Amino acid sequence: MIMAVEPKSVEMVVQKSLDRLKIEYSDLLLMHFPDSCICADEPEECHFGVKSGVKPDVYVNVWKKMEDLVDSGKVRSIGFANFNIEKISAVMEEARIMPAVLQIETHAYLQKRELINFCKEKDIAVIAYSPHAPLTPREYCSYMTNNPLADIILEDDDIAYIGNKYSKSAAQVVLRHSIQRGIAVLSKTMLPIRIKQNVDLFDFELTDEDMAVLDSMDETHENTGCRFKLQSSAIDIPEYQYDW
Repeated sequence: MIMAVEPKSVEMVVQKSLDRLKIEYSDLLLMHFPDSCICADEPEECHFGVKSGVKPDVYVNVWKKMEDLVDSGKVRSIGFANFNIEKISAVMEEARIMPAVLQIETHAYLQKRELINFCKEKDIAVIAYSPHAPLTPREYCSYMTNNPLADIILEDDDIAYIGNKYSKSAAQVVLRHSIQRGIAVLSKTMLPIRIKQNVDLFDFELTDEDMAVLDSMDETHENTGCRFKLQSSAIDIPEYQYDW
């Protein structure tokens, strides 16, 4: 994952990551946001313009540098995180190598149907981060309550009811819902029992009725989705309005 780097710094940042990991190539490289910063001496320290300010609309040129890394064999596939249709299309208009992956926040409360359908049409695999909904601390997100959305979705009575039918947890139902929508899921936990539950998803299948119930939950909660707060220097730049 590369984050907030100028085009000229892409190769150096990726090479440093490969060196630290002691590997010769990466299977997948993602551009974390459609942003960049004016870097000082250490590009990997630049995040959201904290060093010297922000530069809008450079993600297409960053993509071209990522393509060069595929050509050199340092990266096998390239993709995005947190891009919307407009920004994906802008890259694809000039790309030699098409994006393989889009990673976004998506779950039962934030289903992003238009964006995901667009990706399917373009043969872009979609990966869900926070597939149980975010546990992100409030200071990083524009939540209106103190409760992480993950606590709310995993205590949803309708999700619990569906889980009881299959002797599955609410977390497993939410993950299975995404899988049946054709979305890969990245679920993070350090508890062995939850690690096991997170992969124990393929011995049951949600019915059409179950899927309809879960589909109806889209954007029904007032705190749906993590909306990252940005540096004040970036707030008014159109390219930084992350409307994914």
